[in-house]
Amino acid sequence: MQSRSGDRRRQRSEASRSAIIGAARQILSDGGIEAVQVEAVADMVDMSVQTIYNRVGRRSQLLLAVGEQAMEECSQLLGDAFDTQGTPRERAGAIAAAYMTFASEHPSEFQLLANPVDDDARERLGELQRKEVARLAQLLRDAWQSGDMALPSDPTQVAVALWAMMDGIVALRWKATQLHLGQASFEQVSETAVSIMFSGLASKTAE
Repeated sequence: MQSRSGDRRRQRSEASRSAIIGAARQILSDGGIEAVQVEAVADMVDMSVQTIYNRVGRRSQLLLAVGEQAMEECSQLLGDAFDTQGTPRERAGAIAAAYMTFASEHPSEFQLLANPVDDDARERLGELQRKEVARLAQLLRDAWQSGDMALPSDPTQVAVALWAMMDGIVALRWKATQLHLGQASFEQVSETAVSIMFSGLASKTAE
């Protein structure tokens, strides 16, 4: 009996946490990072501020939870692209395209990932990103060993460079500069960038 009661409490707690994070993501999407305040989330889910603290934490923990969830969803999308059929270069291109697609659909989350709220968030989100870079590096290494790509340096360095290039394109989706891109322009520029990046890495025999 106690076990079933404990299970129900955990389920309610998990459901509350999920609702809180979902509300925070909605507020983030509608109003940006500054709009994500504990009080605003509490109002949206009709819970007390103390409940938000108990289930997730204060504002920094709330934003971290949103960033972690977004990065996990992105990782799943990248994993699906990683498992596609094709040459290593084609699969690497699919991964880059998937990353750009997720960025296009979740610009506010990517802005949050690019601007962690504190050192704890920077370390945790950085850890998740490093895992994806390592996975890309292994694919690049396989492509180099198979002769499908000609890498200018160590696969890990190339993976970091490619990730940074993609982040630069993604930033144009939300940065308030003269190069700010709307949805249609972002998709066109993303496709062009992916094509340029991986055409430049093609081996002479693979072309």
